[in-house]
Amino acid sequence: MRNCENFHMVGIGGIGMSALARMLVSLGYRVSGSDIKAGRLIGELRKLGIDVQVGHKAENIKNADCLVVSSSIRPDNPELRSAKSIGIPVIHRGEMLAILMDAQRGIAVSGTHGKSTTTAMLAYILEAAGWDPSAYVGAIVPCYKSNAKTGLGDFFVSEADESDESFLKLNPEIAVITNIDQDHMDHYGERGNLLESFRRFLEKLPSKGFGVISADCDGVADLGPMFGKRIVTFGIDNPADCMAEEIRNHAFTVSFKLIWKGVTLGKLTLRAPGEFNVQNALAAAAVALSLGVDYESIKSGLEEYKGISRRFEVHKDNGFMVVDDYAHHPTEIKAILAGTRASTGRKIIAVFQPHRYTRSRFHCDEYGVAFDDADEVIVTDIYSAGEKPIENVNSRLLADTIRNSTRSNVEVTELMDLDGVIKRLKENIQPGDIIITLGAGDVHKVAEEIACDPNLVPEAQALYHVQTG
Repeated sequence: MRNCENFHMVGIGGIGMSALARMLVSLGYRVSGSDIKAGRLIGELRKLGIDVQVGHKAENIKNADCLVVSSSIRPDNPELRSAKSIGIPVIHRGEMLAILMDAQRGIAVSGTHGKSTTTAMLAYILEAAGWDPSAYVGAIVPCYKSNAKTGLGDFFVSEADESDESFLKLNPEIAVITNIDQDHMDHYGERGNLLESFRRFLEKLPSKGFGVISADCDGVADLGPMFGKRIVTFGIDNPADCMAEEIRNHAFTVSFKLIWKGVTLGKLTLRAPGEFNVQNALAAAAVALSLGVDYESIKSGLEEYKGISRRFEVHKDNGFMVVDDYAHHPTEIKAILAGTRASTGRKIIAVFQPHRYTRSRFHCDEYGVAFDDADEVIVTDIYSAGEKPIENVNSRLLADTIRNSTRSNVEVTELMDLDGVIKRLKENIQPGDIIITLGAGDVHKVAEEIACDPNLVPEAQALYHVQTG
């Protein structure tokens, strides 16, 4: 970055790229960018003075002396091709994040599920301790009103993306693995390659660093020996350094006693349902306790935590509840619905938008048993995320699998387009119902439309957040 003053970011509207853009601006760099379509994040970036163009064109990079791209940017992208042709340096998103992290003591939070939640929880704890961390999160954090924050403290806490192995570009002092589940198999091909990537992530730790890993996850256990690095464990079901006892689910909250190396520190309550949120909190607490953060700061941070966008984000809870969640892997969906069911006996309507053809094919059977805690499931068309269709892999296949595998009294319906889903919900919603939209695509539009309809929501809408991971 020594010779770079003007960064151009291709795909700047993505959650990770927009976070980097915010951080670069806060550090005094000039930033421009482009994306294929406008959106809320682009509007916010423009308010920061960032010149964002809709559409990718070679002339967009005319003032850039460095190009930042993500793995989703194809080699034939006109801005990338232009940069290479005239010798402008090209930096991958993961490399850009690594450069920013290297200026502080890095804490990288990886894992198949719960990365964003755990990263945000840890940021809240460090804020409560007065440590003023930098933070890079794959979602909007309410206390920052942003997905990124540049702090003046010693630590940089960041989500670390394993989907394309870009987390291996990072050089953290502390590495967290929340869990390891089979996902992104279009990239990894087989489970052994996935495990090897996480193993390399831990191997990169410096001699003064340490890893924080789950004692309950089979995938983490399968990593084998930990290469002599200092390892701190967290868990509920198996002995660990950081544990939770007396877990109690309440009305969309969960309480537990926090145990550190056999000593009960106290009881705290998360404004988030489900045992998996306890696991996320334990991972964050294990890092903090290992760094010497006092229990009162940990309790304060976790209890002040208000969630992040698209993670059990409650858009309405008056007469009936409307919730949106990013969950798209069957393990995540099962956990979300189980956490909701543990909190209530109300009717749960799950609107599921499958994400990617490859994921739908690989996890088809697992989706079949992920919806047992729902009363009704509506399956939409697959959100391709740029993938080409795969023969015989479609929403009908998933709907039939769920119908044949889940409880017999779960109603399963296939509605291809979101407008059809919205129409059905508006015609059939009853007082007390809970609608949960699930998926990493644009299914959140269903939650937003239902919650904002003045005929369904006569009172002024209040948007607030509850976090599940």
